[in-house]
Amino acid sequence: MPFSLGLPLMDDNVKKKNLPLYFACMFFVKILGPVIGLLVGSKLNEIYYTFEPPRGLTPLDPMWIGCWWLGFLIFGCLLFFPSLALFLFPADNLDETSNEEKITLERLNGDNETQIFFPQK
Repeated sequence: MPFSLGLPLMDDNVKKKNLPLYFACMFFVKILGPVIGLLVGSKLNEIYYTFEPPRGLTPLDPMWIGCWWLGFLIFGCLLFFPSLALFLFPADNLDETSNEEKITLERLNGDNETQIFFPQK
């Protein structure tokens, strides 16, 4: 789940008691991602870019060109399918706040006047 949309959706749809656990799991995955990326990238660089290296060329040779781009292709395809789950959330819940919440937010921001916004349908 993309991090820019995943955290607010989690905040709105998970019980407040379980929210720290979900956030901890999300940030653990966020930290674990670069580690996995480096490990997979180092293994993919051992594969020659045409998948058939010329005779006598080894990964230690300076002429070796690794298949570094294959990781982006693999992980891009793998992340595409879980991101489709975001389309299952209703669009009207993402930006829904009540009038009382908007008035309270304006007062907290230090505005002298209070404006009442009516939701448009």
